[in-house]
Amino acid sequence: MFISLWETIPHLYAGIPIYGWDSESIIELVLITFITLAIYYFLIRLLLFKSTWVIDKLSLDKHFGQEIIDIKIDSMAVIQIAIIILGGLFFIDAIPLLVMQLIGDFQSMETGSLIKHVGFGYTAFYICKLALGYLLLTNSMRITIWVEQKNKNAGNPT
Repeated sequence: MFISLWETIPHLYAGIPIYGWDSESIIELVLITFITLAIYYFLIRLLLFKSTWVIDKLSLDKHFGQEIIDIKIDSMAVIQIAIIILGGLFFIDAIPLLVMQLIGDFQSMETGSLIKHVGFGYTAFYICKLALGYLLLTNSMRITIWVEQKNKNAGNPT
């Protein structure tokens, strides 16, 4: 869901050069963006922070035997694995899209219609997504240490 948010918002703004900058379409675009962000916010809030409510409403804990599995995993290892997976998904997802956009940009430059080609903004977006994935992959330990420090500071305010 987090990754799809990175895709949804830029797609909304990609049509501005085609349809123009009149005030009605800008208001519609801002309204649609606000509604999209609100839906994402409520879904994340519901699925992450109200998960017990979802489990109770869907009766997901009924008719199952209680088996406790005790796994001792360091929280830093779990955070680092999650960061590596997220960075890998960003990186792997951006490569084919960036190559496809670059091919489209070069074809548009050959025909002389680069100004009409909307995809130049997407090229910059995919480059940023590729760089973000690479940085997440290569700096996962630093980010993990930073998250752990933030959690310790939030738990023990001085």
